[in-house]
Amino acid sequence: MKRENSGLWIIALFVLMIFCFSVAYGAYDGVLDGQIKMQNNFNTAFENNSLAMFILSLTHVNSDTVNVTKEFTVADTATFTVSCDATFDSTVTSEGYRITVDRDADDEYYFYYDLSDRDGGVFPNGGAFKTYIFNTEVDREATEDMTGDSRDVMYKGVYRNYGQNDASSQVQGIGISVRNESGGTMAVIKGAEFGVNTKSGATSTAVTGLETTVEHYSAGATTDLFVAKFDVRNEGTEATNQYGVVITNTDNSTANASDASIYITDAGTNTGWDYGLDMGSATIGTAEIRGQNGETIDNTTNGEWDFGAGVLATTGAIQGITLDTGQGANELYDMDQNVLTTSDVTFADVIVDSLYSGTIVSTGTIIAGQVTSTDDIRITDDLSVGGIISNTALQTKTLAAADTTFAITSNIIQLTGDGGTNNLTIITGAGVGIYTILFVDSNITVVDDDTHAANTIDLAGTSTNLSGADDTTLTIMFDGTSFFEVSRSVN
Repeated sequence: MKRENSGLWIIALFVLMIFCFSVAYGAYDGVLDGQIKMQNNFNTAFENNSLAMFILSLTHVNSDTVNVTKEFTVADTATFTVSCDATFDSTVTSEGYRITVDRDADDEYYFYYDLSDRDGGVFPNGGAFKTYIFNTEVDREATEDMTGDSRDVMYKGVYRNYGQNDASSQVQGIGISVRNESGGTMAVIKGAEFGVNTKSGATSTAVTGLETTVEHYSAGATTDLFVAKFDVRNEGTEATNQYGVVITNTDNSTANASDASIYITDAGTNTGWDYGLDMGSATIGTAEIRGQNGETIDNTTNGEWDFGAGVLATTGAIQGITLDTGQGANELYDMDQNVLTTSDVTFADVIVDSLYSGTIVSTGTIIAGQVTSTDDIRITDDLSVGGIISNTALQTKTLAAADTTFAITSNIIQLTGDGGTNNLTIITGAGVGIYTILFVDSNITVVDDDTHAANTIDLAGTSTNLSGADDTTLTIMFDGTSFFEVSRSVN
């Protein structure tokens, strides 16, 4: 099957002419004649739907020959003739080659170097092939050691702008678009991939996969200065996983963890960064941070950081003006004692609407609308009462046979004697205060003791015992050592 492709003929001729005029070796002043040789038969090549291969040899007319061989392909059956001259006026020694291109069109999209075949023929069909459109490999040999301030660069480009462009102008150092067109199927598609390797036995002080430097020296206004910018655009079916940046640790050589997935530092005379991480212009749906065990930290409510159901644990201090535990924003102050329902609490002053407690011991002032105690109230300072002091706990006590003492637990005691009578000489358990005893029967005699010994009872007069009777009351005062009669009543 034969096919015609006159465009490839033009390309072949163009390559030959450039090649002839770009050769510069030796000290010659003459003309090189070009000779074209066919490597395989035209008809055989195109009957098999393959490409014909040609070799161009340029040989100087002198006995000292200069041979340049160029292989290229064409696909046509026409006969063609190519001739070119290479003139050498001086000795040229060069280890590099420069290409100079002048623009010869004013099209909006202009390509100086265009390698395109949208109709097929560039890539093989089927099989596990690796196709490289541009491939450059270079070896620095073991005898080519670097010294001093040396640097090898695979590709180096410099763009300089001197034009007075308008606000819509743009420039890119590298512009690459990799597209999976309509109807295409591709497992993985990447815009760029960089690999840096230190092979076994090699030594490297610093290994960096990608380094980007943005420098701004101009005095002109610059609104945005970004070192890197990543833009995610999912305009089709929503992807299963969508991430702006993915950092993966695939280090299998050691059992140690890498130091950090993101490391932020600064150098020079600057004052660092205003924010280590700024999400001020982002819309966050669930949380700003999710930990490795699923706990989250979110600022989705303005003015609030929410730790969710997670526990905030710290060995340091938590500082704040107020603390809201669900009971409102409360102010917290230093404490030197436990304040529990089972704690004995000491305050200098207490000002409350209502106070209910067990034992109350005050060295200061208690100001309350109502004070209720299930135990002792001990006040070493003033007690100012605008209402009634009452004891809601009535002590009921029955003396056993021959008992001469009992311990009081309330300011009001209902006392019952034994049928064999009791002589009451000692009362224990009292604090400084006034106590009233209500007798139920005539089985108890209170013994008068004028010695004021500990916990004894000094009745009015001298040796004037009190014989109790039903509904008889005795009010006594305890001064911290012994009791003194205040009053009695026979009812």
